Formats: sequence, C-alpha cells, structure tokens
Amino acid sequence: MKSKLHQKLQDKAIKYLLDKAYWITRQEAQTLGGIVDVWGMRHIDYKTICIEVKVSKSDHRSRSQKYKEHNSGVIANKNFILSPKWLIMPEEVNPHWGLLWYDEETDRIQNLKQPTELDQTDFQKLETLIHFLYNGVNKNKL
Repeated sequence: MKSKLHQKLQDKAIKYLLDKAYWITRQEAQTLGGIVDVWGMRHIDYKTICIEVKVSKSDHRSRSQKYKEHNSGVIANKNFILSPKWLIMPEEVNPHWGLLWYDEETDRIQNLKQPTELDQTDFQKLETLIHFLYNGVNKNKL
C-alpha cells in the first residue's frame, strides 16, 4: 500500500508532465520494463517520459528500481526519479536517469539532473499505449 506522500508526489508528477506538454499521462503504467509510477507521451514529437517516485532510500535502492534502471530504454526516452527535497542526491542516481526534487515549502518540482535521452522504438511506445487502452485511459482530475 502506498503512502499519502507517495500518492501526492505521483499527482504532482502528473501535473508536472501536463505542464511540459505530455498529453497522455498515467499513474501506475505498465511498460515493457515493468510498472512505473508515472508515464507520459508528448504530442509534439511522441517522446516518452517516466517518473519513479521514491519516498525512502530503501525504495530507491530496491531490486525493482535496479531492474527498471537496467531496462530504461524500453520504459521511456527519459527516466527520472522524483523524491522529496534532499532525500536523494544527484550522485546517488543512475547515470542515465534524471533527478527531480519536490519542495514542500514552495510546492514545486525542481529539476536537479537531466537524464540521458534514450532511443525507444515505435513498437515499444505502441506496446505501452496498448496497455493504456486495455486498462482504460487515465482521467486526470488536476
């Protein structure tokens, strides 16, 4: 069961993606690399993005996260960790992943580290979209 903080950060991540022109967004999205906390696709160029929410160091170091890091290319073009400010430092993040911090005081997400942009095939993007359709499109209430 996820914590209130985890859900709050997932909701903030959805809003962050919508503000960045990612027109399709979903929480708990099934990808070829496993279920991710937030996934989105931009309508301009069909680039994809993944945001994994981490509210503890142990979650960041989990086997599930290591698996996702190993399979980054089939998850999204860009992959991020989103954590509360100061919980995870840039040097603790996989070299190919980016880092976002949520600052409770300002209620804003700050980009601390840019990820490597990975190539993703049309098939990989289509496979994730098929899961969207199969499970019903997310109706955001933000």
